[in-house]
Amino acid sequence: MEVWSLASGSSGNAFLISAGGVSVLLDAGFPARHMCSRIERAGHSPTEIGALFLTHEHSDHASGAGVTSRALKIPVVANEPTLEAARRYIGNARTAVLPTGETAEIGELEVTSFRTSHDAAEPVGYVFRHRNSKVCYVTDTGVLTPEITCHFLGAQLLILESNHDPRRLAMGPYPEILKRRIASRVGHLSNAAAATALAKHSEQCDPTVVWLAHLSEDNNTPSLAMECSKTALHRAGSRNVRLEVARRNVVSLRWESGENWWQGSLFG
Repeated sequence: MEVWSLASGSSGNAFLISAGGVSVLLDAGFPARHMCSRIERAGHSPTEIGALFLTHEHSDHASGAGVTSRALKIPVVANEPTLEAARRYIGNARTAVLPTGETAEIGELEVTSFRTSHDAAEPVGYVFRHRNSKVCYVTDTGVLTPEITCHFLGAQLLILESNHDPRRLAMGPYPEILKRRIASRVGHLSNAAAATALAKHSEQCDPTVVWLAHLSEDNNTPSLAMECSKTALHRAGSRNVRLEVARRNVVSLRWESGENWWQGSLFG
């Protein structure tokens, strides 16, 4: 199983998941021509792609969905409320409904959605499984409930939102209404909230790679997000998590289930 971060941030999101000879896209927050070039940059052919899964209808996740779907001749897959809310981006592209909480099979790849907490029609995260490999994706959620974090268990790769530093958000240039929305239970996850969840998760997980994702350009930096989570893990005595940061506008990270990164220490 292989995963690539094609872009992760408020200006556009997309991930590539490949297993058993089939590949799928997760979100399409930029034009199809950029999507195809990034797929190729990741060493894959656009003709491999079997489906495009959407987390929700916001433009940084769905604006390129229809054009990408038509260009690659693949369905846009999401729950009904998301497909309806994203109609202006999807247009007449082919769609398929995956009700929240249910599983779709694309070749040997199993894809299961679960509800998140965001100001969208019916936002979801996803679990991708292939044989003994599991990847969990959670961004665009204001809180992490037990119903969300239960999906972390058993994941060799966890892609988790670490959107903003609360102090930078409070002191920044955004209008107050937008600041309140970002910091709300249906907004975005802060560095501290992500770090706390990771520290708790590390107490019961096997060695896990964690990609901190969907960082705000204005209210965060990669070093702030990384340091917050590293500090929380260190205080928890964790030595079983490897942290990386998914970059905003470039193909940045690759994970492969057969890699043996484990060396026994995160900080040594």
